Amino acid sequence: MLMWNPLSFLTASSTAAASQGGFSAALPTGGRVISESDDAFDNYLTANEWWQTQVIQPCFVWSVNIFVVVCVLTRLLVYGEPVQDFKSRSWRVFLSVRSRAREESELGNVREAQRQYIECLQILKRPLPLAGVEQALSVVWQIIRHTLNSLWIGRWFSRRKRDAGKPVTVVCKSHAHTAVIYHKMHQLHLLGVDESTEGVSGLYLALSAVNLAESAGASTDGLPRNVFADIYIAAAIRARLCLPPFLASIFSPYFYRRARRHVRRADEDTVNGLLWVFHPLSREFLSDVEAVRAVLTAKSTSLAPIVGECRVDVLPRLRAAFKLRLLTLLVSELSGENDGKEIDVVDVSRLLISISTAGSLPKKENDWGDATCTWWAHLVTCALFWKTGMREKAKQHYAVVRRCPQELLNNPLALALGHAFCCRKLCINDRESVNFGKFVFIHARKALEQLRTVCARGTAPEVSQLEDTLKRLAYEWIMSSLLDAWRQDLEAEKPYWCQLVKGDYKTLYQEACNHYTHIHLHGAIERGSRLAAYQLTSRMLNGANPLHTWTAVCRIRKERFDAVRSFSTIWAPNVHCIFLLLSSFRIR
Repeated sequence: MLMWNPLSFLTASSTAAASQGGFSAALPTGGRVISESDDAFDNYLTANEWWQTQVIQPCFVWSVNIFVVVCVLTRLLVYGEPVQDFKSRSWRVFLSVRSRAREESELGNVREAQRQYIECLQILKRPLPLAGVEQALSVVWQIIRHTLNSLWIGRWFSRRKRDAGKPVTVVCKSHAHTAVIYHKMHQLHLLGVDESTEGVSGLYLALSAVNLAESAGASTDGLPRNVFADIYIAAAIRARLCLPPFLASIFSPYFYRRARRHVRRADEDTVNGLLWVFHPLSREFLSDVEAVRAVLTAKSTSLAPIVGECRVDVLPRLRAAFKLRLLTLLVSELSGENDGKEIDVVDVSRLLISISTAGSLPKKENDWGDATCTWWAHLVTCALFWKTGMREKAKQHYAVVRRCPQELLNNPLALALGHAFCCRKLCINDRESVNFGKFVFIHARKALEQLRTVCARGTAPEVSQLEDTLKRLAYEWIMSSLLDAWRQDLEAEKPYWCQLVKGDYKTLYQEACNHYTHIHLHGAIERGSRLAAYQLTSRMLNGANPLHTWTAVCRIRKERFDAVRSFSTIWAPNVHCIFLLLSSFRIR
């Protein structure tokens, strides 16, 4: 309307007629005429005509344009926006239907919840547009409205008082309730409830939630800032999933910045479950379109026993998958299977622990984070500090590891890792204790008893792969601890092959080595110096020929010296140094 107006043709035609009359009345004489008048105005317009054509008429046209635009925006954003009467019967029906939708969503019946939310929109006189042209036009209007909201024009019009019974506070509350309904619908659409790959409908729901939330405002009559941030984050995920890569790289960070703005202004207790979204590692995770889509559309949402968080909402599901990825990075770094990818162990560990201990959104009573993932994070972090020699920092995690969550007390793998962890703790901190060997044997036996009962379950592939790595880690800790206990009992003056080995150590070590070998032989694991070193140590415990053991160790050193970090010991030409090398070859 500002670019083109039919009224401008009327003024333009009258101006043209006046100009033609003036031009015919005073034609210049022949020849080259540069200027025939010293008047500051145009040669063909008098002073009065110039003011009329250049000032008065454009101001009139612009005034008419502005008036028309104000009328159109008032019709669309003020009187075209349904505002609910909180004392009417329809509002009570809306509250009842919304309550049923929330109950169905919590029970996992997301399709019924979607139907209830659609009915809520119909009660609010906001039916969903039909697929096709109507839906495309609705998205275009939402984009225009979001542009107006960014300029604060749309927000100002949307919050206007309707009548005496619908003041500004009632208008904002109505917009807030409607925005939450659109947001819930958008979350269900992200989860693929309607089995539709149409991105236009998702964009419409996301933009509708954003625009109505901005119209409601962040106030007591509007929406809390944590809900604002949640709506913007969902819109950023939608932009990443359905827009082309070029546009997604522009609009997805735009919505993330808006969400970050509300997170900074909100109380920390209400948004601590959202802070992980803005970390560089999480931004890398959320930028992977295929990974995000696979997480959101997965049929099974359980990541037990690694992650205890299991909810239907979008952000909790993404947060659980991200925690599993971080824990996998730490375990791969601990076991040396990170494929040469260097990570900042301290940064990843602190991020994982902060996410696991943060409350959920919205915050509920007695909900202070994921105790299961917190326990795993502290256990792996402590082991990484052992590996790097930072024993004082490792001691800071002992108290948390000692308090195993109730959910993991019935899990054989967690109990096995706990007992194996106790074995390594004894070897690192209590080696000089009188009962050192006795306690190592007790914990190693209990760990093996639990490992015997570990069986494959129908878990997610990522969880199953991580469980296999943790199982190998438990066997390595058990064998390394038994080896330390055996070495502690040896006399330094005599070679090891001249001394008796306790049958208990030999039996437990052989069982652990057999299971460890079976995992390596039947799993998709690269066989290398680690398996060979534990097998050679088993030969030593069983009294094999030390010269043959020495030959095998030299062969391993020659083939895989650069691949094994622990082979930094100076090799001496006597058989007793073989034991020192093999006892130092372990994962801490």
